[in-house]
Amino acid sequence: LIDAELSKTAKGVDWTIRLHFSEKPNLAVADYESIIKKLKPAIEKTLQAFIEASQPKNKTLTPAEIEELRWQSLQLHLALHYQPPITDLYLRQQTKYHLEKLGIEFGPELLQKMGEENFSQYLSKIFRDIQQQLTLGAILDQLQPQITEAELEAEQKKHPIKREELEVVLKVKKLRTHLLTLLEA
Repeated sequence: LIDAELSKTAKGVDWTIRLHFSEKPNLAVADYESIIKKLKPAIEKTLQAFIEASQPKNKTLTPAEIEELRWQSLQLHLALHYQPPITDLYLRQQTKYHLEKLGIEFGPELLQKMGEENFSQYLSKIFRDIQQQLTLGAILDQLQPQITEAELEAEQKKHPIKREELEVVLKVKKLRTHLLTLLEA
């Protein structure tokens, strides 16, 4: 990642350019299978808390809803275990990206509009999301699930998106299935 600051203080004065560089952290996750087994009690406890918080009164969650909450709990605990290092630059760029997706401009006015506490909570959520993405990305890099042409074609019929994006979606689905199967073992 590269971030550039360009400034000029007065007419006739040279411009100042500052470049900031940041790399995606290298995360060692070779032991993720045994870690999932160790984390299972904590993951299940968090799952129960998620279920209680998500469950409307007098309604039972569907198996698909419970599986989604289990997946969220698993991601959370893996990220908390591995704690991938995140640089300020990476966090700032990801925050800008998330805000731009929502149509919100990143700047000093944003803090005033959101309030310090809400902005701090939002940054914490983005930080957790980034930690989870980096952790799952490292496991995905190690697992390297293979996608067949038949799988791509079948999925393409359901979701007409770019082939590269579709491949990523299918790999993440395989990762999810693999990790949830390890958790249930």
